[in-house]
Amino acid sequence: MQPEVVAAMAEAAIAFVRIQELQERAGEVIARQTGANAGYVTAGAGAGLVLGVGACLAGGDIERLRALPDTSTFPRRRVILQSRHRSNYLRLFGLSGGLLELVEGEEGLATTLARGDVAAVGFVHEQADFGVSFERVVEMAQSYGVPIIVDAAAALPPPENLRRYTAGGADLVAFSGGKALQGPQATGILAGRTDLIRAVAYLQQGTDLRPAPFPGHGVGRPMKVGKEEIVGLLTALDLYVSRDHAAERRRWEGDMRRIAAALADLPGVRAEYTFPLPNRRPLPCVLLHLDAFRARSAGELHRALEDGDPSVVLGDELVDRGTLLVYPSNLRPGEAEIVIERIREVLSPLASPRRAGAG
Repeated sequence: MQPEVVAAMAEAAIAFVRIQELQERAGEVIARQTGANAGYVTAGAGAGLVLGVGACLAGGDIERLRALPDTSTFPRRRVILQSRHRSNYLRLFGLSGGLLELVEGEEGLATTLARGDVAAVGFVHEQADFGVSFERVVEMAQSYGVPIIVDAAAALPPPENLRRYTAGGADLVAFSGGKALQGPQATGILAGRTDLIRAVAYLQQGTDLRPAPFPGHGVGRPMKVGKEEIVGLLTALDLYVSRDHAAERRRWEGDMRRIAAALADLPGVRAEYTFPLPNRRPLPCVLLHLDAFRARSAGELHRALEDGDPSVVLGDELVDRGTLLVYPSNLRPGEAEIVIERIREVLSPLASPRRAGAG
């Protein structure tokens, strides 16, 4: 987090506020920066998906909002996503009581929508290049009056994605408040339709909302956000929008090229600068291919770096292929040199004996 974010959180920590009023003001800021009609600060993008789907399931009906996660009497209780959009976060679309269903292709999407029991269509930004396009999903869902909720947790950068899905017709879009926004990690942004955001407030604030929508609390109560996190996120959002993104991109590229060049002479290692990331996010990175050591030594290197002082954590999603990833976005100016030094310290002793016993 930037110093301004930390300072804003510290100021909020010693103030008394009405959370309802603070969330309403936060919604105004979010709407301004995303182009949506309304917004809400959630306890992470995942909480935004759970709350947002709950709002879609209830359709603004107070008794249904109160009943969640019991949707047994709801006329629309199905939440659908394309099978190509399966992710580690898939279950979040069903946690508020929806019946989750994966469909295959445009025909499967059309057939399921035509049944008339679909409450929401989910769309995952990281899988946007696969399956039916977002534009076509919007067209089909809108023809049946079904809202669309987008998992855009990792959609930033580029900053243009703050407005992309709202402008394209999404009813709700969930962003992470950490990651590229550099706000409090346990926060998220939900941007979208005013009526659905109001329902989210019912689910999350419950009986504390004035006028109280119903006695007791709704399914979203465990996902409440403190005033410090709300203020910190809003500060981070304003900073992100005003940031020099081109300069930041140049610094990231410089760091990654510097790391790749500095590790190029290590035997048995290929340090490959590449853009974008293997998961297609538009960030430069370095792929450390440990050709002479394979997966066991990739794991050794990863653990040794993480356990060392200072601790350096690399991306390990390709470790079973003998490859580790160096990401730029969490590095502050000057820290690339620390990464270089630690990798050379750890890898050089591993390389030498294996060269001697090669074959």
